[in-house]
Amino acid sequence: MTFDIIREKNFYKHVAVLMVPLILQTLLSISVDTLSSMMLGSVSQVNMTIVTQANQVSWIIRVILLGFAGGTAVLAAQYWGVKDRERLQTIVAVSLRVIVVISAAAAAAVLCLAPYLMRIYSSDAYIVSRGAEYLRIVAVSYVPVGILNSLYAACRSVEKVRIILYNNLVTYALNLGINYALLFGIAGLPALGIEGIAVGAVTARLLEMTIIVVYMLRFEERIGFRLSCLRSYDRRMTRDYFKAGLPIVLHELIWSVGTSSGNMITGQLGTSVVAGYDVMAAFYSIVAAVGEGFLHVVAILTGIAIGAGDNRRVRAQTHSLILIGLGLGILAGIATLVFRGPFIGIYSLDPAAAAYADAFLLIIAAVCPFSYLEMTCMIGTLRAGGDGRTGLYADIVIMWLICIPAAALAAFRLHLDPIIVVLIVKLTMVLEGTVGTLRVLSMKWIHNLVRKE
Repeated sequence: MTFDIIREKNFYKHVAVLMVPLILQTLLSISVDTLSSMMLGSVSQVNMTIVTQANQVSWIIRVILLGFAGGTAVLAAQYWGVKDRERLQTIVAVSLRVIVVISAAAAAAVLCLAPYLMRIYSSDAYIVSRGAEYLRIVAVSYVPVGILNSLYAACRSVEKVRIILYNNLVTYALNLGINYALLFGIAGLPALGIEGIAVGAVTARLLEMTIIVVYMLRFEERIGFRLSCLRSYDRRMTRDYFKAGLPIVLHELIWSVGTSSGNMITGQLGTSVVAGYDVMAAFYSIVAAVGEGFLHVVAILTGIAIGAGDNRRVRAQTHSLILIGLGLGILAGIATLVFRGPFIGIYSLDPAAAAYADAFLLIIAAVCPFSYLEMTCMIGTLRAGGDGRTGLYADIVIMWLICIPAAALAAFRLHLDPIIVVLIVKLTMVLEGTVGTLRVLSMKWIHNLVRKE
């Protein structure tokens, strides 16, 4: 098969202009999480454990909300391709209604069931009690986070990405400042410990939501969303929204639980293995930030081209983006090889843990090209084309029927070397990247969801 490549320089400039703010936004998020963890760890290892365990609950809720926001992104990008502002406004209105209801229900559930949810992750009475207190505060942020996800997805879909970065710069700085002040009791404020971290997160998300809502209602012009748009109801568009969003939600849920299961397997292999695996995960989160930024660009451009009905453009653009994604993945692998030593040196590891970290990072270096292909094809391209089911089915088969059972067998029955176990866990990226690429190249995934009538 021949590849159709876009040769216009402006196309690649546009990719870069969209990608850079999105990468910086991802890196900002990683930095805030890392610095908050370091602050907690400097006070008490127990406090860090409490917050880490409690955040598992919030992570699952965020995954669900991101899945529904994915439905917003798919439809909004396609309608932006035909510049249908009225339908864009309808999609945003539908998304906000659904996400507010779901996030409010999640917040209510956590407020009522916090201790029971904590017992899923810990049997320690103190961790359960303190984690429940932390969760009850953080639950207040679920509705703002849901609104943020919905409006950010809409902004990205109409190629307005800088506002997201600027908003994050302001609110993440505030988040860190409040965390520091309330954790340590600075400037006359009380030292609230983990509750201070929770208050910082809630305050920052409320401000972040306020900024993006004001921007959407007063300054954003491509969608032109106003509060009056919430009064309208379109049954067919609501049906389209769930058709696009539900497979993504299920995919994200199955993936998140599968990822957690893989971590649980490696977590049973000894402290040195866990320490090495944590170092690998920290490094991968950094190199994957480029891929995550790029997949959003892929989704935006693919959705716009499909909505415009230009299938020849879709083909050429898709082939070009696959090659860019593969090239970025190879560069990420090379960066892992070059910087793994200095990165490991940042941590105080015993020799066994350092050796495991080095081996695990070599695995990451090898799978990075496939990981980037997975992000480019399975997540960015297929979802934008209205094909969220391929990723869902791939996760069920590859992750749940092949890799997780094989890793568990290797770890607990065959007692193979932990390096082999981690290699099997990460084989998911290789297989899903390959399946996603083949599916994209087939060109059978394109579903134009734009209603003409």
